[in-house]
Parts: sequence; structure tokens; C-alpha cells
Amino acid sequence: MKFTKINVPLRIKLAVPVASSLAALLLMLYIYVPRQYERTLVRAYTKEAIRSTELLAGAVGFALDAHSFEFLLRVLQSVQADADVKFVLVVDEQGSEVATYNPTDLDVSGLAKPTDSVPQRTDNIISVTRPILGAEKEILGKLVLGYSLDELHATIRKDKGVAVVFASLSFVLGLLFINRISARMSRSLSELDRQMHKTIESGSYSSNLAISSNDEVGRLTADFNRMMEELRLRHDSLAESQRKYRNLNQRLRKLNKLKTMFVSDASHHLRTPLTIIKGEIEVALLKKRSLADYTRVLKIVAEETDHLSKIVENLLTLAKADAGNLVVLEDAVDISRVLSNQIDHVRILAEKKNIVIEQEIENKCLVLGDPHRLAEVFFNLLENAIKYSPEGQKVSASLQGQMKNIVIRVTDTGSGIPAEDTELLFDRFYRGGNSRRAPGTGLGLAICKSIVEAHRGDMHVTSKEGKGSTFEVHIRRWSAPDKHARLRKKRKLQDNT
Repeated sequence: MKFTKINVPLRIKLAVPVASSLAALLLMLYIYVPRQYERTLVRAYTKEAIRSTELLAGAVGFALDAHSFEFLLRVLQSVQADADVKFVLVVDEQGSEVATYNPTDLDVSGLAKPTDSVPQRTDNIISVTRPILGAEKEILGKLVLGYSLDELHATIRKDKGVAVVFASLSFVLGLLFINRISARMSRSLSELDRQMHKTIESGSYSSNLAISSNDEVGRLTADFNRMMEELRLRHDSLAESQRKYRNLNQRLRKLNKLKTMFVSDASHHLRTPLTIIKGEIEVALLKKRSLADYTRVLKIVAEETDHLSKIVENLLTLAKADAGNLVVLEDAVDISRVLSNQIDHVRILAEKKNIVIEQEIENKCLVLGDPHRLAEVFFNLLENAIKYSPEGQKVSASLQGQMKNIVIRVTDTGSGIPAEDTELLFDRFYRGGNSRRAPGTGLGLAICKSIVEAHRGDMHVTSKEGKGSTFEVHIRRWSAPDKHARLRKKRKLQDNT
């Protein structure tokens, strides 16, 4: 048979044994103590009855010895002074009744011939028998005295009633006291249990239990708070480790995906120029050609070789970006001058298409980075803006210094980028519908974004079809105090070393 374990509150566990003990004690006081009290009173009354009987027996013996019946009557009448005496019976040696005092007409027939001197007790009367001695110590008869127990029973009933009231009051007060003590003891434990459950269920390890008690519960609360603090530190450490492992796993998955895409796209884009080169050479070798035909074939091979070299160079650049080695030089760079120089470099491309380059550049804006890589980004953005803008239009370039960042914008007046292409524009080898009409490898914008992110910056594009596109670059601004701080940190590390 399987028993179900019942969860009994601590308050009940504390109160029930104490209340049971108190109830047992009060029950003993109600039953045992009154009985003992009654026995004590009965013994006292018996002694009093014996003493009174002996005195009466002596007085009656004197009266009988003097043959004075009148004196005997006075002796018996004097008994009236003691209200506890119910009757007095005087008999001679033969057991014949000589005199009687029996105001309440009790039946004393059974006591007319007493055979021993041991006090006899009924419910309400103690009868005591004593011999009546004469002057010569001869036995003249016997005296039987009945002593009433009514007053004793009345006293016992009264005292028992008082005891019941006192016991009940004591029991109620005891229960209230026990309840208060147990409640006070269990309240802190219950509050501690409630807060512990709340903390554990919520999973919040930062909150402390607020129980102020200078006892075992208070010390238990302090120990629990210390344990929660240790758990919080370990939980935070574990969460940080999980976050790092999760980021590392995501990065590994991303790298694996990029590797797969890289191999697939690289093989595809490398196959195309190699196929063209191979095809042109094979056609040229089928028969003798003129000098003009060989020149044309060599020109095609040279162009495709340049295209192939550019793809390989871009792939190496992206490989460096994946490895985190894209930016190897980190110094204070006047990005305003870098942008102005690249605008000067692309003017010759703009002049071929009769495109005007408008510029608005704030002077002496400094960043921390690689000037060659930043020049590569600006040249690529400006070259694309000229490439996709119609002849006779304009391209604008601006640089604005803000509180924390420097914002560079390059805007063209081309056909714009479809909305479905803007999300994929910075992916490797991706070329949207409008960009396919112009030559390129599909790696330029991916390289630009990698360079910007290597400089702890951000790059995005906004475009409307038919109105052109704007490429926006945000790079963190550098200030001289930061450089001094870095120098102090470097000097401190050197000193520690």
C-alpha cells in the first residue's frame, strides 16, 4: 500500500504538539488534581469527625458515669453548634439506644450496633464510632457520630468550576500564545519560502530577499542572498560564454556559407574569362590568320586576362577581410584630403562623359584607419557613380563631420536600383538588373562594405528608380584626446612589461 506524503505547514507542526501537551496537562488538572484535592479534604474532615467524636464520647461518658440524663441532653444539644454534625447516636453495651441527636431524621438503624471503630463513609456522611469510658476506664457504651460531607462536596464543586474556568481560559490563552509564537516563527520562513520560489521561478538572480530578522531565519536569508549572488555571477559568466559560443557558431556557419558561395561564384566568374581565352586561342590556331586577326585575338586575351587578374585580386582582398587582416595600418587619417584626392583622380573619367562632379567637403575631419583602403572605397563609389550616370549629368560627393561620426555621401543621377536589388547589392558577385549593362566583377561594393566595417563603420544605399542612388558611409570620428589616451595606455602596458 502506497501512502501519499502530506505537506504539513511548519506552523501546524509547531502548534499541534504544544497544544496537545497543554491539553493533556489541563485534562490532568481537571481530573487528577480535583480527586487528590477531594481525598485531602476527606482526610481532613475525617480527622475533624474523629476529634469531635472523641470529645463527645468523653462528655457523654462523664454524664453516664454521673447518671445525669439532663447533662447528657445538654451535651447532645451542644452538637447543634457544629452544622457539619448530622447525627449523634449513644448506645449501651448491649447496643440499646440510650440517646439520639438526629434533626434531619436520617436512617441510622444500620449504625445502632457498630462493630468496629474504623470511620465509615457513604456519599454524604462519614460515621465515626468511639467507646464511651467511665471514670474507671470501663466501657459504658459506644457513641456514633455522623459527619456531613455536603459542605465538602459544595466546596469541591465550586473549586472544580473555578478550575474548569481557569483551565479553559488557560487553554485559550495558551493556544493564542502558541499561535502567536508559531506565526511569528513561521512568518519569516513563509516569506523566505515565497521569495525563494518567486526568485527561482522568475529566473532572476539579481534581486535579494528582503527579510530583516536577527535570528536563524535572518542568517539563512543572508546565506541565500550570498548563494544567489554567486549563482548570478556564474549565470552571467555562463550566459556570456553561451553568447560567445553562439556568435562563434553563427560566424563559423556564415564563414562556411561564404566559403561555399565563394567557391561556387569564384569558379563561375573565373571560368568565363578562361573559356573566352581558350576559345579565342583555339579558333586562332585552326588555320593561319592575318596579322589583324592575331592582333584582335591577343587584344581579347589581354582584356580577359586583366579581367581575370582583377577578379583574383578582389578575391584576395575579400579573403583578407574574412580573416580580419584587411586593415593592417591604423593611424590618424585626414579623410577630407583622401576624398578630395580621389575626386581629382576620377575627374578624367567624368570628363569623358561630360559629367560634372559637385563636392561639399568639410576640412580636417580625422578618422583612425588605413588611408589606402579608404581611398579604395571612395574611388570605387565615385567610379560607379560616373559609370551609371548618363552623359552630361552630374555626380555629387559630400563629407560632413558630426559629433561622433563622419558621414560621406556619393550620389549619382543614374537609373537607380530596384528595391529588390538593394538588399543584395553588397553580396559578393551579385549584380543587379541595371548593373549588368556595365562591365564589372560584382565584388567592388562587397569590398567597400568590408573595408568600412573593418574601420568600425557602416555603409548603406538609398535609391529611387529613374532618379539615381546615394551611397552613405558612416565612420567614427577620431579626436586628439583619444590618441593621447591610447599613447598613455600603450606606455602603461610597456611599463608593466
